[in-house]
Amino acid sequence: MVYFGPVVFFFVLGLILIIKGADWFVESAVWMADMARIPKVIMGATVVSFATTLPELVVSSFASWDGHPGIAIGNAIGSTICNIGLILGVCCLIKPYYIERSFFIYKGSTMLGIGFLMLYLLKDNTVDRAEGIALLALLLLYIVLNLIESIFKKDLLPEIEVSTGNWIINVIKFIIGAVCVMSGAKLSVDNGVILAQILGVPERVISLTMIAIGTSLPELITSFTATMKGYQGISIGNILGANILNLLMVIGMAATINPLKIAPQVKIFDMPYSLFLMMVLLLSGIIDSKIERWVAVFLLVIYISYIIILGVIFFD
Repeated sequence: MVYFGPVVFFFVLGLILIIKGADWFVESAVWMADMARIPKVIMGATVVSFATTLPELVVSSFASWDGHPGIAIGNAIGSTICNIGLILGVCCLIKPYYIERSFFIYKGSTMLGIGFLMLYLLKDNTVDRAEGIALLALLLLYIVLNLIESIFKKDLLPEIEVSTGNWIINVIKFIIGAVCVMSGAKLSVDNGVILAQILGVPERVISLTMIAIGTSLPELITSFTATMKGYQGISIGNILGANILNLLMVIGMAATINPLKIAPQVKIFDMPYSLFLMMVLLLSGIIDSKIERWVAVFLLVIYISYIIILGVIFFD
């Protein structure tokens, strides 16, 4: 007999380990890169961009390895929905976002194009290994273009704070952080599966909601902090970049590990919903040079409606 309380406890514990572990892992990695005299512009375009998507990558990779494709792809797509609808909605509600339009349109269009590519790949309800490798190849191209862009636009990158310490301390933090992320992902996936069984819902529903929100907390913390400090460009850049990495890196890696056979609802409901949010965000940036509070309210309403629809469908 499986008890609900312990399952929820270990599920939440897994998410906490992922978030704190990712923090230690990236902080120590940045410190070591700085000590190795790797330019901050390179770190900003690679390590920092990779940082907030690390939880999704590890969770989806473990889910794919363990044969849970619903969690693997649901976590990635759910995070894109959460990033725009919930995180950007909350942050823009606190303070309207002024954007650099050319940068925003370029990144937003890239995100939307990759979103439509993902919808096309889902046409047969499968993302196979070859398609996963193709997504990773596109990821490599995206990173190269991002590096080239960052060299000429250093002012668009966040200042990277490097913690004090020595090699021993930071190597230990690097190892502990990696272990926490791995073990946390394992706990979250295993107990997420059990939680889905207890509640009588598909695994993808748990991954689209609870796991997606949990693994998106680094994006929430980063975006909220940037918003409060007045660095909205960093915040929205983080969200757009995270969504691109979720579709290319997270799904690409998961599909390369194991082909992802998914439920038809992902193709006809979840991914189109994500694309709708992307289009609303991109259009708001094209029409105006800032994202107003009314747009933030609209994004939040779309996200809440999505959660309600999932609840009506699977808990009725």
